Amino acid sequence: LLAQNIQAIYRLSDNPLEKLRSGLREYIYFGLKHPSQYEIVFISPLPINVESSFEESNGRIAFDTMRAVISECVSSKLLKHNDIELISQTLWAGIHGVTSLLIQHGGFPFVERERLIDSVIDTLISGVKA
Repeated sequence: LLAQNIQAIYRLSDNPLEKLRSGLREYIYFGLKHPSQYEIVFISPLPINVESSFEESNGRIAFDTMRAVISECVSSKLLKHNDIELISQTLWAGIHGVTSLLIQHGGFPFVERERLIDSVIDTLISGVKA
C-alpha cells in the first residue's frame, strides 16, 4: 500500500521537487497511520538474508520510486550533486528517523507534529537542493 500510495502521488505533479516532497510526506504519514506494521517492517531487526528479502519487497518498490524521482531532480539539475544512491539513502534515513521517533516516543514533548514533519522535510530537501 505504501508503494502504491507513493507511486500515485508522484503521478499528480510534473514538478520533481514537489513529487519528492509529497512522497517523503506520504512515507511519514503512512508510518504514523500504521505504526505496528511500520515497526515490524522498518524498526525490527532485519532478517539474516536481508539482500534477497529487500530485492523482492514492496519496500524496494517504494524506495525505487523515490530513487526515480531523485533521478528526475538530478536530470533537471535541481540537486547539489548527482549521487542518486547517496541522496536517496540520506533522505530515507531522515524520514525514517522522524517517523520512528514519532511512533516510539509519542509522549515526548515534541513541537506540534505537523510543524516537526514540515521542518524535517524542508531541512532534508534544502540540504540536497542546488
